[in-house]
Amino acid sequence: MKRSLPFLKSNIQIRSMFQTALGLEMQAEGSSLTASCPDCCQSSASVHSSYKRTLKDLPAWGFPTFLILRVRKFFCQNDHCQRGIFAERFPSITKPYRRRTSRLETKIQRVALDIGGEGGARLLQVLGTPCSADTLLRITKKSLDPIYPEPEVVGVDDFAFRKGRTYGTVIVNLERHKVIDLLPDRKAETLKTWLVDHPSIRIISRDRAGAYALGSREGAPQARQVADRFHLLKNVSDALVRIVKRESHTIREAFDTIRPQDAAIPTIEKMTIPSPRTATPRLTPAQKRREEKRQEIKSLITDGLGIRAVARKLKITRATVRRYVNDEHIPVNVRGGKSSKADPEPYFEYLNLRWGQGCHNAAQLWKELRDQGYKGSAQTLRKYLQPWRLAQGPENRAKHRPKMPSTWRFAYLLRNWNVAMSPDENRLINCALEQNPALAEAAGLVRQFAILIKKKRSDLFPVWLRKMAGSKCKSLKNIAINMSGDKKAIMAAMELEWSNGQLEGQVNHIKVIKRQMYGRGRFALFRKRVLLAGNF
Repeated sequence: MKRSLPFLKSNIQIRSMFQTALGLEMQAEGSSLTASCPDCCQSSASVHSSYKRTLKDLPAWGFPTFLILRVRKFFCQNDHCQRGIFAERFPSITKPYRRRTSRLETKIQRVALDIGGEGGARLLQVLGTPCSADTLLRITKKSLDPIYPEPEVVGVDDFAFRKGRTYGTVIVNLERHKVIDLLPDRKAETLKTWLVDHPSIRIISRDRAGAYALGSREGAPQARQVADRFHLLKNVSDALVRIVKRESHTIREAFDTIRPQDAAIPTIEKMTIPSPRTATPRLTPAQKRREEKRQEIKSLITDGLGIRAVARKLKITRATVRRYVNDEHIPVNVRGGKSSKADPEPYFEYLNLRWGQGCHNAAQLWKELRDQGYKGSAQTLRKYLQPWRLAQGPENRAKHRPKMPSTWRFAYLLRNWNVAMSPDENRLINCALEQNPALAEAAGLVRQFAILIKKKRSDLFPVWLRKMAGSKCKSLKNIAINMSGDKKAIMAAMELEWSNGQLEGQVNHIKVIKRQMYGRGRFALFRKRVLLAGNF
């Protein structure tokens, strides 16, 4: 099925097309007999003159394409119009004073927004539309901001220009999932000024920064603030981690308490293993070949052949045959009598004792030997113990001994009591909570807060807050004081569906754009790229 050229819908006619040294050239002119004045919009058919206008278009068949457009000038028929002569316009093809077609500019603008200046220039060169990096950046800066309806539900979060030093603010329309503006800092005054210009906002989801809370109160007093649920849970969980670190001695005592419940430790005699030096050495490929040769020679001698006949048959000397007949074993290269400081052999008795007691951890044994003067590395000792592990059969292996969980793992298990735990972890947690009532109280309060967030029970939040304030733990008291000042926003987080979750994805996208610019672009260019990304 034939398709008409897009130009045929634009009141122009293609007169000819030919190839030159520069690329493909298309000669075209307007097909309408009249044109409208751009000022008074009155139609005119009186032609004054014409001129040629060269427009660069999208490449065709890999060649650069140029549109040579014959543009006519008309006399304006309105006597009261200040513009006496005007040129005909082609709004669907290009804009006034432009040197490119609109569709080419759209493609170039998209490349500039998605890839940037230098990278976009390299890509356009490959695509047959060469364009400099400065031109791409200039096109980006001249682009108009996208027009959105006035937002009602927005999310506010920060992002880093330079992590730990300078930060900015991103504002997202949570209903449309679109970034609607970037602010150059995260000050309360800056956010207040932006909110004053957008009085339609009725809900603001934010993180728990004090500057954002103050700016939201002063800039949009009519809006309801919503604290981010993720950061609320993180603040409470971090407090629990600090408590677990302070009570680490309790966890250690509980861990030592549950040790006798493990499997019985095997006796020393049962675990005694010969030294690796006395074990059968592994043969090298050369030693294996010599052993095969020796067995072949002895087999021929056994069959009744003499030394001369064997030498003639195997094409070796008689002396070689005699040496193989007289050798009863394969010579193995062993180390000389001079012992190395890295050799664990002098500590064989101690290692055998500790191995029998159930300590099979090479790193732990290396630390113990190092205190006794051992100069070798942990890797050397691990290689020395490898035959011991191979010789230890499944019937002699002790049961898995419980491992003491890390601080983060222990705090995670305390907060998420319904996760899958091993029997050892379950016993350890129960024992630690029995020995330390303060730790049990903190774990219970943290679990209750997680339930309040999950079940959205804002009515029980004041009761929980009073329990936190009455706790003997300083970390929990500080959390209660901090939350009391942001009580309404926290209760709104338990009642409403809005959260800052989607802002984290937008911040990741902002990081990608920032790194594409190598941190060298100014804020105005950076803001344009973020706002216009995904709007084409």
